[in-house]
Amino acid sequence: MWVRRGVALVALLSILVSWTAMAEVLQDVVSNKYPKPFFVMMMTRVTHAVVLLGTWAVWSRTYRPAPGLEAASFPTGAFTWRQYLKAASLVYLPSFMSGYTWYLSLKHTSVGANTAIVNSSCVLVFLLSACFLRDNVSWLQLVSVVMTVGGVVMVCVFRGSDAEDNATPTLAGYMWCLASGVLYAIYEVGLKKFTMAREDAFPVANSFRMVGLIAVLSLLTLWPMLPVLDVAGVEPFAWPPLDVLKTLGLNAVLDIWLNISIVVLIAASTPVVASVGQVLVVPVTVVCDRILRSYVMPPLAVVGVALIVVGFLICVLPLQRLCERRAQKKKNKSVEGIQ
Repeated sequence: MWVRRGVALVALLSILVSWTAMAEVLQDVVSNKYPKPFFVMMMTRVTHAVVLLGTWAVWSRTYRPAPGLEAASFPTGAFTWRQYLKAASLVYLPSFMSGYTWYLSLKHTSVGANTAIVNSSCVLVFLLSACFLRDNVSWLQLVSVVMTVGGVVMVCVFRGSDAEDNATPTLAGYMWCLASGVLYAIYEVGLKKFTMAREDAFPVANSFRMVGLIAVLSLLTLWPMLPVLDVAGVEPFAWPPLDVLKTLGLNAVLDIWLNISIVVLIAASTPVVASVGQVLVVPVTVVCDRILRSYVMPPLAVVGVALIVVGFLICVLPLQRLCERRAQKKKNKSVEGIQ
């Protein structure tokens, strides 16, 4: 149990760092230097396919089972390749389109508002988990989600605009951002339902395999959109200059880090805990704005940040179990009084 919680904590910290870094690194590139989000997405998918599947292949070839344990020379854990290909075919499109619409939104939203809106998808994750995963969602988790979303709203409303933000906020940008959040929620719940099992002996290694397969399917099925977008004039193709290519390479590394961390966090916890935890990117963004731009957040926005943090703590701390124990004690005392 404690090992699983430790893995979840490390994965969450990785998500917060990589997500914030990607937003800061890419906003100027996608907005001004190289506004071609579809090509950027395809480049990240090439990196995913090569690095992640390559890493999994090396691991599987060098894996040696512990003494006394039987294992295949090419282990796959709880899922066969056919099962994973079927699962990847169900979740790769929400995964790709979530990233693509997020890139589209960067040019037309501030970093703080963007991360806040995308991560408020925890509401939809909560509803989808209750419907499709049969999770035992508690009233405390509901309180946590409400507090978190309330905090996000307060941050967005009272935060104001950043003078040095490179983006020009528009309604279309926020609609793209909202679409990204919805698709991301579908992706998270789909991952948990179709690609994870407690009996999997190699959850981290199979996370590499799954994300790599999602990338391969994206490349095989979506590459024809590049010439289509070029001919239509939506995204005229042009190879990025060297400085932009270096930035995109850094983004690809961060994107691998982010996606693996997301899969590991969901595997080690639940989609609800993962989505609520990712909203902590908002306080992280506030700290970054303070350090990088000397931005001072208004008091009411600070209250919103506090709600986000408290909502997350309610979600992850064993408060529900404590309440149930107290209720059981009261019940036992009442029974003893009657007797």
